[in-house]
Formats: sequence, C-alpha cells, structure tokens
Amino acid sequence: MRVRTFLGILIGAFLVVVAVHLYHLNVELFHAPFHTGSETTVPFYAVLLAVFLLAFVPTATILLVGSLRRDLATRSERRATRQAESLDRGFQRAIDYQTDHQWRRAAEELEAVLAERPQAFEVLVRYGEVLRLAGRVDEAIDQHRRASVLFPHSVAVLYRLAEDYEARGEKDVALEIRNRVLREFPGFGLRALRRRRDTAMEAGEWP
Repeated sequence: MRVRTFLGILIGAFLVVVAVHLYHLNVELFHAPFHTGSETTVPFYAVLLAVFLLAFVPTATILLVGSLRRDLATRSERRATRQAESLDRGFQRAIDYQTDHQWRRAAEELEAVLAERPQAFEVLVRYGEVLRLAGRVDEAIDQHRRASVLFPHSVAVLYRLAEDYEARGEKDVALEIRNRVLREFPGFGLRALRRRRDTAMEAGEWP
C-alpha cells in the first residue's frame, strides 16, 4: 500500500470519529427542524448531508479519477520500461549468439525483438547480416532491402546489401551498389572502402 493511500485512510477514519463525536455532542441540533419553505421543514442533518454531498463528492470523484489515471500511467510506463529492458536483453543475447557463430539462435532472438520494434535500424541490419551468415541469403536481401527503404541515406545498409548479393554470387549487382554509394555518398563511401580494404589486407585477401 502506498504511503499516500495509507495517510488518506487514516485521515478519513479520523474525520469519521470526529463527526460521530460531534454528532453525539449536538444530537438535538442535528435533529432540529430546518425550514425550506413556509410550511416545510427537514432535519438539520439532512441539510448538512446534502451540502456535503454537493460539495465533497464531485471533488472527491475528480481527485479519485485523477489518481487512477496517474496510477494507470505509472503502470503503463513501468510495463513499457520492463518490455524495453527485455528487448534490450534479447538484442544483447543475439549479439552473443552471433559472436559464438550460433546464427539460428541469434536470428530467433532478433526476430523476437523485431516483432516489437519492426523499424529498429540496428536490429534490422544485424538480422539481415545473421541471415546471410546462416546461409539464408535471399531472406537477408529482403531484410536489407526493407531497411534501405526505411533508411534511404544509410551507407551501412547499402554495404550490407552489397555483401548479400556478393554472397549469392551476383558480384555485378554488389559492385553496382558500391559504385552507387561512391556516387551518392562520396565521403562515406571512400571511408567504407578503406575499412574494407584494411580488413581484407589483415585477412590476406587483398591482392
């Protein structure tokens, strides 16, 4: 139970006790007639009750509704936070599986994350890469094509797409994509080519 709720219950109980005590001290006053017309009277406590209901109930209702809305919003935020943390853990597991060359398990983790974040850039790119490494090249191309539509100015996506086509044996398509990067993003393209050259030289694959 929240402290605020507990204090509210205590204050409410205290007010009830005070009201009962005052009633017993002024019982005759509470039952005294209150004139509402020339010949019409009602007990004075009925008038007090009516005033209480008209003044307090709407205010209490507004406060209660506001409190419920805040509680619902807080719960929703906590649920969203837990969900985001769960997705982040799933993404990290996928990276670990990829590092261990467990492509299938990495793909499964990324699929679960994409189900909740279908337009997450890094997840899309990595999912396509894992699919290619798992030998599911056609699916990798589909994923990276989708990513290139969502992020048309991403050089990283285009280079992953070129690698997909290269893995499928379509080196002419891969070359055209890389040439497109050089034309449309000259600075980024040259840096990417240099990184690729350095990586290839380290692996002994550069002529």
